[in-house]
Amino acid sequence: MSNSSPRRRAAYDAAASRLAILDAAEQIFAAHGFAGARVDQIAAQSGYNKSLLFQYFGDKLALYLAVLTRAEQGVGAVRLRAFRVLADDPALGHDPGRFRAALTSACAAVIDHLLAHPPLLRLLLWEMADGWQTYTRLRAQLPEEPVDGLEAVFAVATAAGLLRSRAPVALHLTLALQAAIAALSCLPLLDTQGATTTAMLRDHTVALMVASIVRDLPEA
Repeated sequence: MSNSSPRRRAAYDAAASRLAILDAAEQIFAAHGFAGARVDQIAAQSGYNKSLLFQYFGDKLALYLAVLTRAEQGVGAVRLRAFRVLADDPALGHDPGRFRAALTSACAAVIDHLLAHPPLLRLLLWEMADGWQTYTRLRAQLPEEPVDGLEAVFAVATAAGLLRSRAPVALHLTLALQAAIAALSCLPLLDTQGATTTAMLRDHTVALMVASIVRDLPEA
């Protein structure tokens, strides 16, 4: 005899249904963008009817917000872990080699996350092509990126003359991410595809992100 109550089974079924709809929505939005995606396509992809979709998420924009929120939470968790070394040790801003190495490792983690989640990369490319119109409408409702811990080390690095500009941390990270999105979008244009080509593009993209933040300094 099952130990699960009807209420618990219902809650599990609801959670599973929401997850299936979110997964389907991510695929459809990634394939067609927000404007081109259709709710009936998402319903068909998820295996649930439109009425359940509306019951859980309200409308197409709210569903898109849920997809973006989940994506932002995933990227945010990666960034939080990746940049922890920098955030925990502001003194790194005095050491060009260690600062660059920590930043390189953090950027590599972000790139690896994007490469492991192709639908997320396509969503971001659709938003970029559309001038980020839908994203900016929803930005106030999305999770905020924690940068407080990075401000101290970036301030030290700025004072030490390591950074290309005195821009706020959030601007440095945003511009680096945009450079990464644009670079990764070039993968289909490369003559040879495969793991070697992807690894080469990954390393080049990481170097591009770091170079957008850190000045070229003479070797010690």
